Amino acid sequence: MAATRCFRGDRAALTALRLRRIISFLRRHGLYDTAHDLERHTGAFFDAAHFRRLLRHLRWADASSYALGFVTAGHCSREADVLIVRILTLRVMAEFAAGRTRGVDALFQRLDASLDSQPGGQHLRRVLLSMRSDRARASRLYHRITTLHLRSCLRLVAGSWVVGVQDASEE
Repeated sequence: MAATRCFRGDRAALTALRLRRIISFLRRHGLYDTAHDLERHTGAFFDAAHFRRLLRHLRWADASSYALGFVTAGHCSREADVLIVRILTLRVMAEFAAGRTRGVDALFQRLDASLDSQPGGQHLRRVLLSMRSDRARASRLYHRITTLHLRSCLRLVAGSWVVGVQDASEE
């Protein structure tokens, strides 16, 4: 997802307002596909259906990038923060289960900083550190935890954790 770019001298909120007006204009004139593409590429609206599809297809990197385009971890609602931490946790676990421990260091540090504010964060930190050293355990834990975390993530998304959620129809 490309970040919303500000026009010269504008603030991000003003740019988002202009994008929403352009999207409304496109819809009013029957250009629904163009409006939908503009929404996705600019991040003018949070498309909950698209986000749910990313989660259901276990595309953790895409899901975390999409969500972080709308909120900043630590500076958002508690529900949004929980959702982002869970997605980042699943992303780190998937990397460990696949045996890719080298490329996950920066992501692990980002997640590690967020775990202090989460209930059970210390326990999760110990689990992730043990997964880093034992690939067989990492694979078992990832497959066991994925279903539980996925359900809770989908429930949080259904609870409209971002103001201005647009729930497009499922494809």
